[in-house]
Amino acid sequence: TLEENVYAGSFSQTVGAHLMERQVKDIKFMPFTLPDTYIEHGDVYQLKEKLGLTKDAILEKINYVYNNK
Repeated sequence: TLEENVYAGSFSQTVGAHLMERQVKDIKFMPFTLPDTYIEHGDVYQLKEKLGLTKDAILEKINYVYNNK
């Protein structure tokens, strides 16, 4: 899941809990959320880059997880 929100109380947390409760093991779940800390104001792209939420950073994380089973 990908969202501009912190993990706690997020859609990502709900999906993760749902998968765990049903013991779903054939899905790799990767939440991409904001850290639960203060985030400075600024250019949105620069902030996403700093937080690892750009398209390239997300693809790199996904490729790493799927290629390192």
